[in-house]
Amino acid sequence: MNEYLIHHASLSPTSLTSPVGLVINSSFSYAAPLTYPSPLLAAMAVQALGKSSVTYSVALFDALDSRAEVEKEKGGERGTGRGEFVRGDWEGRVVSSAVRLRGERAAAWGSFTHVFVDPVSRKSVGIPRQAREALERLLV
Repeated sequence: MNEYLIHHASLSPTSLTSPVGLVINSSFSYAAPLTYPSPLLAAMAVQALGKSSVTYSVALFDALDSRAEVEKEKGGERGTGRGEFVRGDWEGRVVSSAVRLRGERAAAWGSFTHVFVDPVSRKSVGIPRQAREALERLLV
């Protein structure tokens, strides 16, 4: 989530001046093992978007290779691993991806909620306009 918020919503989890998201709730279920250093593919969506909070759905897939390895095979430069936000159908299936997966079903899935707060006072604040627009693009 932070990767998306940093690169698509212009937010930083370490900011001292703009709102930061604090995790206030999380839940995850596992159907298959996920082990380091195997590459993973994370799919995410926004389930609910409030005035100062957002609830995400997340699915993790066990990948046979990483996005960078796929790009390298295609003759492209090795990627940074950033920026691939794949939408899933939340039945645990990937809608589309250039990454080869170990299976068609998510190995793990869950949700969590961020509430946006002032970084100093830690009091709830509204989601900034640019961040809200980026989150609305993922709303299902």
